[in-house]
Amino acid sequence: MMTDQIREPLYRTTAQAATAASLSGGRWSVVGGQPVRRIAIYRGLFLGDLLCSVPTFRALRQGFPHAEITLIGLPWAEDFVRRSPYLDYFLHFPSFPGILEVPQDPARTAAFFAEAHATRYDLAIQMHGSGNTSNGFVAGLQAGMSLGYRDGQDDRIDVSLMYDPEEHEVLRW
Repeated sequence: MMTDQIREPLYRTTAQAATAASLSGGRWSVVGGQPVRRIAIYRGLFLGDLLCSVPTFRALRQGFPHAEITLIGLPWAEDFVRRSPYLDYFLHFPSFPGILEVPQDPARTAAFFAEAHATRYDLAIQMHGSGNTSNGFVAGLQAGMSLGYRDGQDDRIDVSLMYDPEEHEVLRW
């Protein structure tokens, strides 16, 4: 894991971390001192959940103004991304074992990961629940650095915050 390369403080939410980045001139480096050019965000839920994520999307755009920010989500979210000033690209979530929002399609998932590896994301963010299953998906992107929530011990992503199931989504993101 690349955890020892992190020099920035850990924040309670991804929005706080990204806002701190914007205060440092939008040049927040998290991977071996290299600027973040490509960010993938996994948020495969529904409209209300996605709307709760807008403050994080805004903070990421402010913190990484020149980065390409890609949302990985359910097909309906493509229209959301088209209308968002904070997100650049959209990828349909392919499927992943244990994530039930879409039917399982191992061939599509393998092709998706091959494309993600070729894209070489610098940062992947898991915004899909506690991370019990979704951290495995985000780890599969093989980004230079990954972050998200966890429920208990989980070393599949580089930086994680403890997931509180009682915390409202509005406060979490």
